Amino acid sequence: MRTRRAEPWWHGCALALVLTCAACAPRLQDATDDGASDQWVLVGRTADLTFRIDTSRLGSDAYLTIWFRFDYSSDQTLSSGTRYRAVELREEVECRRRLTRPREMTMMDLSGQPVGADVFSREDFIAFEQHLMTARYHDLACGALNALGRLPPPSASTAEKFSAPDSS
Repeated sequence: MRTRRAEPWWHGCALALVLTCAACAPRLQDATDDGASDQWVLVGRTADLTFRIDTSRLGSDAYLTIWFRFDYSSDQTLSSGTRYRAVELREEVECRRRLTRPREMTMMDLSGQPVGADVFSREDFIAFEQHLMTARYHDLACGALNALGRLPPPSASTAEKFSAPDSS
């Protein structure tokens, strides 16, 4: 019998708040360069949010590992009172099949120091549309990686790990 680590009670709230802020932002403008380091590629931005992916840490075992980064122009606050200015989210992604599996998240203050973190225990993949981050950010990231020639072919192993939407 396989055991799973229980998610902390605040995990869902923190992720929902972080990603809701991102999802409610005005439409992202496509962008290709803002003078940032070569590590983080600018994917889009609004007046309140800058969205990047880290091309130096792309993993490509059975699926692509992508680090997403959301930089906010002002402090964001969790219900606990913790303030953060940026979020990095590591996910395993199959762009062509539009599947993802969140793995970890770190929230950082203005100086870049971690102020919160979590590791996700989800074992199955979900459709982009089922993710709290919304499909828009995954599609933008996959489009940027495709334009850079960094998008691997889909993995056959992911199909059996896919979590279909609940039809009930």
